[in-house]
Amino acid sequence: MAIEDLHWADPATLELFAYLTPRLAGRRILLLATFRDDELNRAHPATATIAQLMRERTVHRVVLEGLPQPDMRALIETALNGRSLSAAAVLSIARRSEGNPFFAEELLKDSLESAGTRTDPLPFSIQGAVSARLNRLSEEERDVVRMAALFGRSFEAGTLAGIAERNVGDVIPMLERAVDLQMIVESNDAIPLYSFRHALTREAVCSEMLLVKSRSLHSRIAEALEARPDAWRHVDELAYHWWEARETQKSLLYAERAGDAALELWAYRDAKLQFERALDVASDESGRVRLLEKLGDAMNFASEGDRGLHAFEIARALRIKRSEFDDATRLAVRIAAILYERGENSEAIASLAAFLDNLDEHLSPRASAEVLILQAQLSQVSFDSRVVLDLLARISTPPDELDSPMRRAYWQAKIVGEASGGDLTAWKDAIGRLRAELGGTASRLSGNALANIAFTATCLAEPGIAQQCCDEAIAVYEDCRLSALAGWTKALRARHYFLLGKLELARDDLLAALSTGDLFTTRYHLAHTGPLVGIALGDEDLILRCLDHDVELRSRQQPALYALVLASRGAVLAARGDLSGAQAILQDAVDALNGSYGSMLLLPLAARYVDEARLAKVRAIAAASARNPQDRVMIATSHMVEAIAAERHRSLETARSRALIAAQRYRELGWHLLEAHADEVAGDRAAALALYRACGSISDVRRLELGPRSGGGERVSDLLSEREREVALLVARGLTNRQAADKLCVSIKTIEKHVSSIFHKLGFRTRMELVLHIASGGDGYF
Repeated sequence: MAIEDLHWADPATLELFAYLTPRLAGRRILLLATFRDDELNRAHPATATIAQLMRERTVHRVVLEGLPQPDMRALIETALNGRSLSAAAVLSIARRSEGNPFFAEELLKDSLESAGTRTDPLPFSIQGAVSARLNRLSEEERDVVRMAALFGRSFEAGTLAGIAERNVGDVIPMLERAVDLQMIVESNDAIPLYSFRHALTREAVCSEMLLVKSRSLHSRIAEALEARPDAWRHVDELAYHWWEARETQKSLLYAERAGDAALELWAYRDAKLQFERALDVASDESGRVRLLEKLGDAMNFASEGDRGLHAFEIARALRIKRSEFDDATRLAVRIAAILYERGENSEAIASLAAFLDNLDEHLSPRASAEVLILQAQLSQVSFDSRVVLDLLARISTPPDELDSPMRRAYWQAKIVGEASGGDLTAWKDAIGRLRAELGGTASRLSGNALANIAFTATCLAEPGIAQQCCDEAIAVYEDCRLSALAGWTKALRARHYFLLGKLELARDDLLAALSTGDLFTTRYHLAHTGPLVGIALGDEDLILRCLDHDVELRSRQQPALYALVLASRGAVLAARGDLSGAQAILQDAVDALNGSYGSMLLLPLAARYVDEARLAKVRAIAAASARNPQDRVMIATSHMVEAIAAERHRSLETARSRALIAAQRYRELGWHLLEAHADEVAGDRAAALALYRACGSISDVRRLELGPRSGGGERVSDLLSEREREVALLVARGLTNRQAADKLCVSIKTIEKHVSSIFHKLGFRTRMELVLHIASGGDGYF
């Protein structure tokens, strides 16, 4: 039996509960009742009965805490039911509601009714609920509670009594009445501290006070705080009260101080609010430029890149106007970094080039070096080492003569340039130089450097370096409360785990990254690695969550990235049996491909499905990089590509020998999932199956277990329909899909569907496997 809202029960129902409760022991009866503790007070009719029930041994109390932020956002998204609301509005509602579903729903209704243009004023329903409770106090008590609300969320009775010009002994009974009404709560500290139960409750109480009176009281509160010997501990409160009192100079002073303190504590949203308030009252240009830069930092760290970008652009224009060109350079670099994080890499590079063209003669050598280094870093996404290294070569100042931050940036760019060029020796030397510059620092910059080392280490099959740097970067970001960047690095680490065949660890990192933010770099790594992990684990939900059409569109201007994202979508289509769709997408990927760096997964996949012209391009790219004896990844990849090409061309002995070499090379790299693929192409299904099992690749294990068997039992070909067996025999005779369609008087699409179904049922990847199976007598059927 379940009864809601016991606090509203009539006396007879309460008596029934009191009667039944002690008699339930040993019976198969569950009596479930809910009540709101904020509706109860010492005088409430239900209080005594509920207290009595709590003493019974058959009663268990479950306290429902406020919903955590992820659940609150899920509640809001569900309540939206397909309607549109900006991400900023959703975040504001989740934050203001503090886990209270009622407040969240009311704020959401109000925001939708105002088309998302009004998120700060309280909805009438919340205001009315608080006012109804406030009206149960006397006028004198209401005045004291309203004054308490002006202090903020928490306050001391003594300080409140001083502002209200009353004795503490008179104020405390009034506060106890508010405690009874569940408006405020009292701590058990040595000096009692009172707090409003919810920020929106305090906000609703504040709104009932006349503006003129509240400003005067805020001024008195601020003066009282300033007079305290520990006033420096109350910089946030001073900023708030002087702001509400509209005291311009003191509001500017304390708002900036409070913003600086919030930045040091990584409380970026609090810092943003304080700098915005300071800007509202700042009048001199130098002060405004300084505050705009701080505001841009706070907004950027708070994942509000668009607004941070705007603040930096205004500040940059003011710096140029004031002929402060080196400071303007610093802002130009920040603007480009934000554009990159939004996925607008071409715009970021163009903005730096334009800045350098327009102001180069005014810049110091250090400022010019800063722009060129960032251009080199942003050009890394093209995976063209020549572009990166040429930009670094244009820097007139030797690296050792740059200051420490610039040296770190230089070596970071150098690492990626040498990695994409396949020079392992120079890459390791650059890592050593960068590590020396980082020292023991733990900041966003050191996290970025470590994550970039990890990315290159993954591409170069240096798993020890990749693991260590990923772990260190994640620890740095989490210490700095930069969850979005920690998520980006986890998405990056997932690729490392995938290559090692640690699929469950890869999925854990992908799921963590999915919940941490909306950075383009995070979404790119999710779109590239997530579908591949999902295919291996048979996790369709993970595939759907990681596929990202918007990332594909935004990465078109970055061909190397675009090719890798398309490869993952092509792999999904192939896994679903849509071979023609997979071929079309993979051919687009090969067309976009302009180098081998980072394409260790794309090239073998494309070699299996693309047409002959594009297969030639794939083989040429892999072979060119494999000529570098240091490029162990492309040496293994080239052997794998050649094995697949030979299999397609029915050169079975060549396919086997090259696949065995690829398997050995992958084994040396520690990439066991790719080793299993190579073993399978080499015809060693037992070795492949053992590796797939060790990696946890569920789909591959199922595919091989359903594939051709050597012993008795059920014949695999019995899985095929009569029409599928006809199509299989025609394919085995060498007929193309069109020829088979003409032979059977059906469409090409019909043949393609049959071929896809045959491959899926028999566990084959290529037409050659089907040919060999039938030529060998199959499993006794053909």
